[in-house]
Amino acid sequence: MHKYSSIHVNTNMEGYQDELKAIRELLKAKPRGLTISEISAEININRNSVAKYLDVLLISGHLEKRQIGPAKVYTLSNRVPISAMMDLSSDMIMVLDNRLNIIQANENLLDLIGLTADEVLEKSFSSMVNVIFPDSDIYERANDALEGVDSAQDIYLLHDGSTKYLYVKLVPTTFEDGRQGVTVILDDVTEQRRAEAAIRESQNYLKTILDALANGVIVINGASNKIVDINTAALDVLGSSRDEVVGTLRQQYSPKGVEMGTPLEDLDEVVDREERTILRPSGEELDVMVTVVPVELQGEKHLLESIIDITDIREAKEALRRRDAILNSLSFATEKFLKAEDYKSGLNDVLERLGEATGVSRICVFQNDTTGSKAKSTDLKYEWAAVGIRRLLEGADHKDMAIEGSELKRWFEAFSDGIPISGHVDDLPDAEKEFLTKYEVKSVVMVPIFAGSDLWGHIEFDECNLKREWSEAELDALKTAADLLGMAVEMES
Repeated sequence: MHKYSSIHVNTNMEGYQDELKAIRELLKAKPRGLTISEISAEININRNSVAKYLDVLLISGHLEKRQIGPAKVYTLSNRVPISAMMDLSSDMIMVLDNRLNIIQANENLLDLIGLTADEVLEKSFSSMVNVIFPDSDIYERANDALEGVDSAQDIYLLHDGSTKYLYVKLVPTTFEDGRQGVTVILDDVTEQRRAEAAIRESQNYLKTILDALANGVIVINGASNKIVDINTAALDVLGSSRDEVVGTLRQQYSPKGVEMGTPLEDLDEVVDREERTILRPSGEELDVMVTVVPVELQGEKHLLESIIDITDIREAKEALRRRDAILNSLSFATEKFLKAEDYKSGLNDVLERLGEATGVSRICVFQNDTTGSKAKSTDLKYEWAAVGIRRLLEGADHKDMAIEGSELKRWFEAFSDGIPISGHVDDLPDAEKEFLTKYEVKSVVMVPIFAGSDLWGHIEFDECNLKREWSEAELDALKTAADLLGMAVEMES
């Protein structure tokens, strides 16, 4: 809103119509204009009175003033009268006096409200507002306009059974006699508002569809390479919020030295299910499958990128590969045990093949002291370790380790029931965690070995380089390895 200041002439103008007319007639005869002194001399009225009359004529729009050196020169205005402008305008216009009564209304306005001029003119604006604009504060805004404050707003009305949207401007107005009023200008924006609503509905519809997709979708502007839209699934893949992503360059999510995630150099290129790597804001790299197609949106070239997190797929494939490698190593172990005079002679070769197949850091085979009905201690008998991994057989810590009352007790209770122990060392009870951490173990799998019905010992797979997730397929293969070793031991007993 803007506050307008007006010049107020404190006089009753109705008594000076002859003087005002005389000035207009004089200036009509002098199209090049006259100064205050020249007008005063021509109509024989003192300069102060002439100056007041000129102010009134300027305010009402009848005169124009220009500065020529130190002199102010007045000429007749070439402006079109407001009544003529109202009939020429495509807008709907009404003019209110200082009591907010309607004193002018053009044909477009009368057509809108379905009334005649006789039914509208000299009527209170408030009565029309109550009938036509019942849910609007337009009347209060009209009062503000009388104080010099202009405003604009959207309003609606029911017209011929449908809703019509109007953009309404209320403009402070000064009449020829110096009195204040308000000009109300209504612009029919129904089609525009309906189009905007249709666009919003379409955008919401598309957003609902995009957010329902399991695949991530990213929309990239071809000219700027910036992300202009993104769905929820893609935000989950990128590990970011919408505010963090929209407006940023797509390349921001491509690791250094890794091919950019979209073919921005060639907007006509199509990428079909390529495996790539993206970089999350956390610094984490993520394997994804990308499909990119060029599209035209709102007259501009864009790229529509579909992005799928394939981390789980790759991990599953890798787990299956390791399982198959483990099973192949077990075939080797079976053949080795069958051909060897005893299992001990071939066990080191079997552990080496099994270690390479599993990709672990170390494999240890423990044998229990089975004196009596219950194992009292266990002893590390056989070991394989990858290059650079500490060998435990070289120390005495794993010789004749007591079970009862030690950190091993929970393990052997599980082993007795045929239950393996597996997981991250950090997730184990404190005593067990402390014991394994001394030997740089980060993840572990321990599987009991039964010779017949006797708990002969257990085989331990140590991962010392990273925290490792063991798939069910891998765990099943490791159980099979323990069963095979148990059968080889039983065959010799």
